[in-house]
Amino acid sequence: MARRSGAPLSPNEEKTLRRLAHEGAAESERDASDVRRLEAFELIKTVDGRFVLTKAGRRRVDGLPLADDPDRIAYGEDGKALSQLYAWSRRNS
Repeated sequence: MARRSGAPLSPNEEKTLRRLAHEGAAESERDASDVRRLEAFELIKTVDGRFVLTKAGRRRVDGLPLADDPDRIAYGEDGKALSQLYAWSRRNS
């Protein structure tokens, strides 16, 4: 039985979900306990030996607050806006 995808995630699970959303990963490249829970919440699945986000996983990532914002710190608000545009274009390409 699958768990509810809106359940709270630990900081490590959230970090793993973010990384999978932006980088993807082979099955052997991620912490097994975090991955098991993300799979139980139906936020990720394995396709051809790689983890990919499900629709629920993508919604979850899109709803997460921004993590550390190095672009804003390093480049000000313009850098932050450029970084968000780049992230948006990667998600929608």
